[in-house]
Amino acid sequence: MPVFVGVHGAWSGGWAWWRMHSLFLGKGIRFVMPTCTGLGERAHLLNPGIDLNTHIEDIVQVIEHEDLSDVVLVGHSYGGMVATGVAARVANRIRRLITSMRCFRSPASVRSTSCHGYRVGACWKPRSRRDSGG
Repeated sequence: MPVFVGVHGAWSGGWAWWRMHSLFLGKGIRFVMPTCTGLGERAHLLNPGIDLNTHIEDIVQVIEHEDLSDVVLVGHSYGGMVATGVAARVANRIRRLITSMRCFRSPASVRSTSCHGYRVGACWKPRSRRDSGG
């Protein structure tokens, strides 16, 4: 069964996914809701060195340290950019990437925190486990 990982938007936290978490929990589906460094309840860690790459690394570390696989990665708003970067880093663990209201970047091109436009409902899925390194 897939594990869902929710990546929140800017100025939010993992708690933003609580309603979805409750729905999934009732069906026996695991939904992981990490908070990125410097945001939400981790705002006390904010410093000038935190950027998109920091947040990508935050989520990658959660996936790797909890040994998650078959992950449905869901990113909202700025979290869509983070999720796209995560999918590029650990594609072999990702079943599907779903984003809503994110700045459109392909998984291979996440290098910047600039955002000039939004695309709703973008979705990326590796062609196969073999193609994604798994």
